[in-house]
Amino acid sequence: MLNRSLRLVGALSSAVLVASLVSLAGCGDSGTSAGGSGTGGSGGSGGTGNGGSGGSTSSGPAGNGLVINELQPQGAEWVELANTGDADVDLEGYGLCDEDATGACEIASAIRFPAGTTLKTGEFLLIVTDQDPALGVGPQNACLGGVTSCFYAPWKISAADGETIRLVDGSDDEVSALTLPPNATADETESWGLLPDGEGEPQLLAATPGAPNQAP
Repeated sequence: MLNRSLRLVGALSSAVLVASLVSLAGCGDSGTSAGGSGTGGSGGSGGTGNGGSGGSTSSGPAGNGLVINELQPQGAEWVELANTGDADVDLEGYGLCDEDATGACEIASAIRFPAGTTLKTGEFLLIVTDQDPALGVGPQNACLGGVTSCFYAPWKISAADGETIRLVDGSDDEVSALTLPPNATADETESWGLLPDGEGEPQLLAATPGAPNQAP
């Protein structure tokens, strides 16, 4: 009788031990699954963050699609903006500037687009530079290349020295910039800009104010 009781106690102890091990194994699996889920979420967040950072520091368009697309430093000087985004952009308060003595945006002479200035998705906006300040920013109807509405800027673009033209928002934060190398263009039939529009590498182009960019 004693031996039978001892065997029963031993069997019960083994069953309890096995149940405990199974329970621990189940907890371990659950913890690993949760950890994997957490790591996956973190990785996804990191990927999104890196992508956003890359976009903000690239030479391509800003988040709203605005970009300095083309410029012409010879003869009748001009700058062209493009909206490569999927929505129209209200340009009120945005500024366009050339360089100051340090190479930064010359905020004091930047033109500011007035209320009601909208650049529709897929369209271009022309700014004619080296104009009499007394004429104002515009919109103007005496433009170039068949363009019927444009804006004026009083500053010049340096063809010989080259310079960077910048678009800034209402807080003077840079939205887009395009750097013209010294002596990049030979005459007013050539321009400097992006090909394809809004996203390609800066290069020598055939001048197309207010129209899609073309290779020379």
